[in-house]
This record gives sequence, C-alpha cells and structure tokens, in this order.
Amino acid sequence: MAGFDDLPDKILLKIFFYLRIDQIILCIRNVCTRWRKVSEDDALWKDSIFCPDADIPKHYIIFTLENVPVMRTFHYYGTCNVIEKLSECCRRVTELIIPHIELRAALLEVTMERLTELRVLHITISPTEEGLKITSFIGQSETLTSLTLRSSGARTVAAGLLKPIADGCPNLNILKCEAFNLPNSEICYLLQRKKQQLEAYDHYGLLSPEFLEALNECTNLHAISFLDVDFDGPFKNIPPVTNFRNLRTFEMAACRLPMLKIIPLTLFLDTLSHLTLIGITYASANIDDLLNKIILKSPVLVHLDLEGNSELRCRGLRNISTCKMLKHLDVSHCPALGAKAIKYVAEGCPQLQLLDVSGIPMSGSIFRQILRCRNLKALFFIRCDLRGINLKLVSTYIPGLLHLCIGPGFPLSNEALREIKQQMPHLTINIGSALSDKCEV
Repeated sequence: MAGFDDLPDKILLKIFFYLRIDQIILCIRNVCTRWRKVSEDDALWKDSIFCPDADIPKHYIIFTLENVPVMRTFHYYGTCNVIEKLSECCRRVTELIIPHIELRAALLEVTMERLTELRVLHITISPTEEGLKITSFIGQSETLTSLTLRSSGARTVAAGLLKPIADGCPNLNILKCEAFNLPNSEICYLLQRKKQQLEAYDHYGLLSPEFLEALNECTNLHAISFLDVDFDGPFKNIPPVTNFRNLRTFEMAACRLPMLKIIPLTLFLDTLSHLTLIGITYASANIDDLLNKIILKSPVLVHLDLEGNSELRCRGLRNISTCKMLKHLDVSHCPALGAKAIKYVAEGCPQLQLLDVSGIPMSGSIFRQILRCRNLKALFFIRCDLRGINLKLVSTYIPGLLHLCIGPGFPLSNEALREIKQQMPHLTINIGSALSDKCEV
C-alpha cells in the first residue's frame, strides 16, 4: 500500500502549502531529511509571510528565524528588536516591514549588508542626525524598489533625510513618507530626480504650487495618496495636473473638507475617469455631496474605500450605480450609514465581491439589504453586534461566499457557527480578525 514516502516531491510541496509556518518548523522539517529539503523549497516561501503577533514572545520569534533560513517576507508590528537575528539567519529576505522598531544606524547598516536581496523596506526613523545616517545607508541600496519611512517625531522638521534617497536607490519606484515634516524644496528635489521611475507616492504635510509642478512631471505614477495635507499659503489659480494618464489609484486620508473638495475635483479632475481605486478615509466632515460628485466622474471604479467617515450618510452613496464595475466596497466604521445606503449598493453594483460593514450598528433591515448582494465572496462584520441577526440566511442568499469575518465583541455561538459551516463547507470563518487581515478578492 502506497504511503507518503511514495509521493513525489511536487505533491509533498503542494501539501505543505496548506500548512502554517509553525507546523512546518515544529513538525514537517523534523520528520526526515527529504521532508526538510522539500520544506525549504523556495517556491514554498516566496509568497509566505511570517507575521508574528505583537504579543508573541521574543524567544519564539528567534526560534522561528533560526529554523527558516529561506524566509523571504517578515512583517512584525511588535517592539521586540529581533532584526539582528533575522539578518543573521534569514539572508534571503526580500520584504522587511517593522514600523514600530526604531533601528540604530549601525544595526541597519549591518542588516542591509546581509540582506542582499531586500526589495521592500518599512521602518521608523527619527528626524535627527541618526535618521540621516540611516537614509544614507538606504540610499546605497541597489535592490530596493519600495520604501516606507515613518517618523518618530512628526512635528520636527526632517531636513536632509530625503537627499541620499533621491541621489541613490536607482531602482526605487514606490516611496511613502508617513508623518514626516519634510522641507518642500527637498520633496521637489526628490520628485525631480525620480520622476521617470516613481510609480507610487504618498505625501504628508503641506502642498505648494512648486510641489504640484514637480509632481506633474512624474508621468509614470500609478498611485498617489495624500495624508493629512494642507495648503502652504494662498492657493489660487493653480492649474490641474494633466500628465497622469497612468494613474489608477487615488487616496486621501484624514484630510479637511477644503482639501477634499479642491484636490480631487479641481487638481485631479481629469484623472477620475480612469481611476480603478479611490480611497477617502477618516474625513473630518460630511462628504456626502463631494462623494456623489466623485462617483459620477469614476465609471471604471473597482475598489472604493470609505473607512472611518463618521458623518457619511445614505445619500452619499445614492449615485453608486454609476460604478457598475465595483467589486470592493469598504464602509467600515461609518456608523451613520443605514439600510438605504446598502440598498443603493445592492441595486447598483451587481459585480460587488467584497463588502466591509465592520463597526456599523447592524440592524435587520441593513442585513436584509446585504443579502441582496448575491455575488459577494467576502463579507466583514468585525466589531458588529450580531445578536438578533440570522447569519444562517447567508447560505441561502449568498451561496458563493468564501470568507466571513466576525467579532470580536459579539461573536456567534459555536452552535450557530457549526450550522453555517454545515450549510457552506467551502466557507472560511474568521473570528476576531483585524482589519489589516482583509482578504483580497
């Protein structure tokens, strides 16, 4: 009778794809020499992400790093400094995301010397002399394609930090500067140096005519985000940007209403017709009228993110039927939305596949409208009170649903979960998932 020993390596590898990282480390790689070799196949790890929770003990993270030398991606949102061990044991890492660990320049220098294949880097630095040393090391990277810098001192002017990156990093095409008070002249210099290669850029802080002029020369931009921006002095008679024919993603977060009116509807009006993703999140005002105007100008929209707009009401989505191609809608933490808003969505967006209503007070009438979104593949109810909601109806009205995320706060009973799983064995149910764990459809 055939056993596991008779399976070819390709079949073993396919089986290992379904296992968690800890299962591979603690069990699979210790079975035999052959299984260890297969478990270290690059195909298994190139898309695997080791993302330990912030409360995972440091010794467990180090044990994992010591036993997965072929690890390629490390995401960590805790504060234990395990980077020296990572660079020592896992030298093939291509993606390093550690936003809450402020590295010393000497450690980053060693890390980048060891990680010779590093392409994606997300770190926190201080707007000081130490931060300048760090960006000097980053600027020497020949492999880096994506860089996210987070400031540990947002209100301090960070002069000089971007120049080494502007003059170096020959393959950089994605740059995100979070919470940095950067001099306008330095940002313009970077945009001028990288204008032919920059594909995605996040801007935080002030907007000036000089900045927009430099930005308009970045003709290969595919994505742009404005985070908590404001105008730098008088801002009148500024012509719209016109060179963004490749732009597909436009986002604004934590911006005041004047910015929300002028930037998309004046400066970027010509780009709305070919955008596939628009995000307007955590606005500090009612955006109903603004949103309707944007939606009417965005017929090919596929992804709309409206998370955290506490004053968004039903009338803000009354023109959503314009977006017949919409597949992903995030209205999480928009507590003023009611059943009428979801009715607009259900009737106007026949291709919708992902709907996030997390943090919205859930009622029977809202849930009934959700059930009319018959083609959903993923549905998020994180931090929703589901008491009195008959989730078992999902199996009848949305039989193709693949992912259901609920809780924490008001999870379903084990009996209810078992009944749903019996009716929909293909359904993955996540309880207590963080918003950052949203699946892509």
